[in-house]
Amino acid sequence: MGWTSWLVVAVSLLSLYALGLVVYRLYLNGIALKREIEQAKSHVAAAKSYDELAIEPASPSSIDDLQKLLANRRAFVRQREKKAEERQHRLVERIRDIDTDKRKA
Repeated sequence: MGWTSWLVVAVSLLSLYALGLVVYRLYLNGIALKREIEQAKSHVAAAKSYDELAIEPASPSSIDDLQKLLANRRAFVRQREKKAEERQHRLVERIRDIDTDKRKA
């Protein structure tokens, strides 16, 4: 057998190996797809078994509730701004600590 026949055999074996890998990946993807389909079916069955949800009528709120809500909102916004300021301060400190002089003697 000449070198061309060995080349044909080698290429054939490599192509069979590659085809086997492709088939194996398809098999694994098929298993994953089957599992996802089963999960979707169970979720659909669970969703169909729900009764209608009871709608709670809105109740009027008082001015005291509004004041508490606004105070909580202001506190939340202040806290968020403080966190952002602290984060920016830490970043500036970190940048200030960076050694930019690469020429050390």
